[in-house]
Amino acid sequence: MITSAPTRLPGRSGVLPVALAFLALSVFSALFALSPTLNPIDLLAGRFLEVPVPRVTGLTQDRALVELERARLHGEVRFVYSSTVDRGKVVAQRPAALSTLERDSTAEIDVSRGPAFIALPDFSGVQEAEVERTLTGFGLEMASERVTDDNYAKGTVFAQSPAPRTVVLGGSTVSVKVSTGAAKRPIPEVGGLPIEGAAYLLGKSGFTLGKVEPQDNALAPKGTVVGTDPPTGSVLDRDTPVNVIVSSGSPPVAVPKVTSVTAEKAAGQLTSLGFIVGEVTQIGSIADPLDEVVVAQTPVAGTMLRPGQIVMLTVRRAAPPPTTQPPTTLPPPTTLPVPTTVAPTSVPPTTAPRVTTPRPSTTLRPTTTAKPA
Repeated sequence: MITSAPTRLPGRSGVLPVALAFLALSVFSALFALSPTLNPIDLLAGRFLEVPVPRVTGLTQDRALVELERARLHGEVRFVYSSTVDRGKVVAQRPAALSTLERDSTAEIDVSRGPAFIALPDFSGVQEAEVERTLTGFGLEMASERVTDDNYAKGTVFAQSPAPRTVVLGGSTVSVKVSTGAAKRPIPEVGGLPIEGAAYLLGKSGFTLGKVEPQDNALAPKGTVVGTDPPTGSVLDRDTPVNVIVSSGSPPVAVPKVTSVTAEKAAGQLTSLGFIVGEVTQIGSIADPLDEVVVAQTPVAGTMLRPGQIVMLTVRRAAPPPTTQPPTTLPPPTTLPVPTTVAPTSVPPTTAPRVTTPRPSTTLRPTTTAKPA
């Protein structure tokens, strides 16, 4: 019997798997050797083109640029003021040391100019965040203290040290006081005051006058304050409105029916309730049976009025009787007085000057006696 030798199939000898494994190991070793990190994937991702950034802070400007060039990077210089780093040395760098950049990339470095001298601005009334940004831009530090203040809004600066326009060295610390707003304060006692006085005291205490609410109160005069809302002593923020309760006087009462009674009795009844009585007279007949009686009232009975208001009464008054004229009596004849003759006063004669009138000369002729014939 002839026995044939077994047929060897191709690929079954184990040479190919060993060769493939050896090839894979060679490739992996090459990747591991050429990778910039311990992770071969960095090489496949192209990270072999990146280089680590050296630490250059604290170095001089020239030395820092040389170190960047050695790392196959470029340096961009920016000058800043610094009171902690000597002039000409690197204060900061971007990106940070030990981070990576692509080859021939640019790293930024800040080089110290030395300390700066800054005249402080006035920060009164400026928001805290804005003050901090300004000081940081000047290379200064800020220390803030929060204090209540009635004159400045919450979050604003109202004091600083050093004072405004003071020249300080860069890197110095500026202390500021920041307002937390006005302090809370209690509502003052304003009971018994007129509304004007209450408003004055509330404003003086930092509050504003709210609503004025009337309320009936028989114990407080009309127009005086009997309370506040919130009540006296409540602690509130500044400028909070406070409502004031003002007395309206005694509560209203019903007007009684006073018709058909005498005016005197009606007036007494109304006056005892605090009303003011007015009267309208209605003239009746002579010997009117309703004389002195109230025949109407305004307002009518049952109307609600407050004490101090007026109730008008219509009172009947009897007409007065006619007056009787007495008989006319003629007066007795009047005896006229005899006029008294008064002798004229003797007036001494007046002596007139004598006037001598010249007379014509007269020739005396003898008298002729006629004889009878």
